[in-house]
Amino acid sequence: MKLFLYIKRSSVRTKFIFLTLSIFLLVNISFVIYYPISVYEEEKQQLIDILNNELDNIITNEIDIRILNEDEYILTLLSKLEHVYNLEYLATKYLGTEYYTNEDHYSKQLIKSLPDNTVSYISNKHILSLIIPVKDKTRIGSFDLKIGLNAEKVVYAEEKARLKSFIFVLISAVIIYVLAYFFDKIVYIPFKKLIHISHLLTIGQQTLEERSVYSREFNQIFLNMEIMAKRMAELRRDNKLIPVSIKKSKEKAEEIQKNLDKELETMSNLIIYILELRKEKSKSGIYKNLVNEISIGLGYAFCILFLNQNNKLVYNQSSVKGFTILDEKLNMDLENYLITDQSKIFKEMLKHNPLLQNELPFDDIIKKYNLSGNYALLPISSASQFYGMIIVGNLGESSIIEHKDLEKLMLISNTVALHIENLDSFSNLERSVNQRTAELETTNKLLSDSINEKDNMLKLVSHDLNAPLRNVIGLIESIERKHSDVINEDLNDRLGRIRKNVEKELTTIDEILNSYKYAENIDLLQPVNTALLINNIIDELSFELSKKSVKVTIDEQLPVITSNETVLNHIFLNLIDNACKYMPGKKHGNKIEIQFKKEDEYSTFIIADNGVGIEKDRQDTIFESFKQLQPKTGERSGKGLGLTLVKNMVGKLGGDIVLRSKKGQGTTFFIRFKNSQIYQGR
Repeated sequence: MKLFLYIKRSSVRTKFIFLTLSIFLLVNISFVIYYPISVYEEEKQQLIDILNNELDNIITNEIDIRILNEDEYILTLLSKLEHVYNLEYLATKYLGTEYYTNEDHYSKQLIKSLPDNTVSYISNKHILSLIIPVKDKTRIGSFDLKIGLNAEKVVYAEEKARLKSFIFVLISAVIIYVLAYFFDKIVYIPFKKLIHISHLLTIGQQTLEERSVYSREFNQIFLNMEIMAKRMAELRRDNKLIPVSIKKSKEKAEEIQKNLDKELETMSNLIIYILELRKEKSKSGIYKNLVNEISIGLGYAFCILFLNQNNKLVYNQSSVKGFTILDEKLNMDLENYLITDQSKIFKEMLKHNPLLQNELPFDDIIKKYNLSGNYALLPISSASQFYGMIIVGNLGESSIIEHKDLEKLMLISNTVALHIENLDSFSNLERSVNQRTAELETTNKLLSDSINEKDNMLKLVSHDLNAPLRNVIGLIESIERKHSDVINEDLNDRLGRIRKNVEKELTTIDEILNSYKYAENIDLLQPVNTALLINNIIDELSFELSKKSVKVTIDEQLPVITSNETVLNHIFLNLIDNACKYMPGKKHGNKIEIQFKKEDEYSTFIIADNGVGIEKDRQDTIFESFKQLQPKTGERSGKGLGLTLVKNMVGKLGGDIVLRSKKGQGTTFFIRFKNSQIYQGR
């Protein structure tokens, strides 16, 4: 920036020198760089043109049209080309077979390693390696020839051009020096004196020492005139650019109009296809029309269809635009080809995600038929069903499938999936109606059995739990009446704690029974602080825990969960009480750990102890009614309903419970709820 300001404020001579040097540098750098390259490319193109003309002449006039065998055709072509001027080697690959000439001088590995369209120095020779496409659709289709030409003439021409460019630079430098000298001595000095004298006359001065009262005003006028002149020059330049800008805008508008017309035509074809799709009543017809529409109607090079069968994508059919025989060969090679449910492609398709790739799982087969390019992989799926996948391809690395094209393809695949889903719905409707009566009868019977089982359970809980607990309260009251005079403060505190626990248990049982009766009542659900709930349970069981020296560890990250607080309290109370009950006698190291773990879809409460554990053969039946572990002598005993009720309650709250245990090493219970039940207000 400072350099430009310096030049702007400098003298005319400095500006001239800077401009001249800049032009000199730009011209010479451009000439030194591009002239040898242009000569090199021109010579190389002449070699390629000679080769292409000779190749066209051989294919058209010198190969016998009665040659039908592909191998014989290629060998004949190679033998004819061997006599072409400057040819060093020939190589090609067709349908898995490789052909080479002049292998004594150029090995297969060397030919494969040579970069295409580049001159390489090999065995004291400059070799131009080329890939020339051969197309003869009437007999063999298309394949590529890898050809090496002697490029000594090309390299010599490039070196000669580079020498000329250096000579041009020297001559240009001499000319620039002469021009600078001529401008400084002959033009600049006299012109500067003339300008100086003119300036003195305009401000009324005869000598440099003289000062005029009008000099400041004249200087200001002079500066203003310079500014006006610059502005007029800028306006003149802008006026010249206006026609160019108008032309570019017009060309851009025509291009936009052309693209719009193309888009409208494509959308019109899509609408027609969707309307015609409604008439098709068979899945096979729908799939066939889909493949043909993409390859023929939309103009893509090829389309391959895979269908979902038993969680595997199995090849179904394909269509290659303009090549019927090639399509048949591709169909034979891909027959019974499948993509397993463990592959990345299957998983992405199952998520309804389209993919853009330049390689496929069967890329070796694709390259075998020169179909390499860019591919779009799209699922054929509705909201509830995944039917399969289509692979749409454009040939050539530059033929990228754009986002707008991907949207059109997704529209077609989604429409096809919905139509197939409708067909399945219609076919299933009649069968569903016929089965409905039998299903309703079975459902009614199961419902009746379920109601009877529920009633029996309620009666059992009411009788076997309520009655003994109320008897306990009666005994406590009897002891307090008869022995009030001998009951000390510690015993009175213990009796009060027993009464409190029994009364709370009775309340809990009543609430659980009501919860069973009104399980569908949504008003029972509320935010429950599990950390507070579990701490209250630990406090309630403090006597039993201290009796066996059990250390309880509670996760600090316990959440607030939307649930039934009474039922949830009974679940945790039962599990923690059981863990304490089946601990070994008072010893150092008894512990219970309560943890919380959140995963992608579920959250899990973990209650682990290091107690006696459960035998492996009893773990499958531990949640069944009247199944319980045998407690040690002197320990509390139950009816074997605790874990049965726990499992039933967890299920009603929308979760599930499992256990993992090993004899002598403790037991761990996992209670899992959906993440949607975790209270968002935490």
